[in-house]
Amino acid sequence: VRCVQETGGINAEYMGIFIQMEKVYPRSLSHIGITVQDIDKAFSFYTSVMGWYVIMPPTVIKEDPDTAAGKMCIEVFGKGFQEFKICHLSTGDRMGVEIFEFPTKPKAPHQFEPFKTGIFHYCVQDPDVEGLAKKIVEAGGKQRMPICYYYPGEKPYRMVYMEDPFGICVEIYSHSYELTYSSGAYQAKKQTHPNLT
Repeated sequence: VRCVQETGGINAEYMGIFIQMEKVYPRSLSHIGITVQDIDKAFSFYTSVMGWYVIMPPTVIKEDPDTAAGKMCIEVFGKGFQEFKICHLSTGDRMGVEIFEFPTKPKAPHQFEPFKTGIFHYCVQDPDVEGLAKKIVEAGGKQRMPICYYYPGEKPYRMVYMEDPFGICVEIYSHSYELTYSSGAYQAKKQTHPNLT
């Protein structure tokens, strides 16, 4: 802001926009939380198939207002949960994954309902899309669709929707998100950025 002030000739309206833009920055995703029926099976799957790092193995958290963790969880879940199990994992790019198992376990695996408001899938990246898809199926999951190319005959970017053994929808990308979409995904012709013409 000081540099802009020193240049002179910048009106107050521009300065207001500049200051407002300065307050907005892209937040990072810290972690996701997943509820499962059996945390031990989930812990085994996510560490052996997904290969995620173990930060904390399955641990029991009790409804205890005299402990920091217990008090915090009472604020989150309310009173009456008694106890639950949780483990902490981390992906290859340091994204955290919390796995929960509550005493009131869901009666059925998670359902694929993409038309409802909310998060319906998460995505992992693996250059061996086929290999990871096969491992998920062998572990009790399923493949929801054939592996597809974003740019058939042009680029090797691939994707597929799967379900893990707990019914949670997981997508697999062969390449990074920004690389997959950076040149204008699904466009038949190469586009030129309007600011570069």
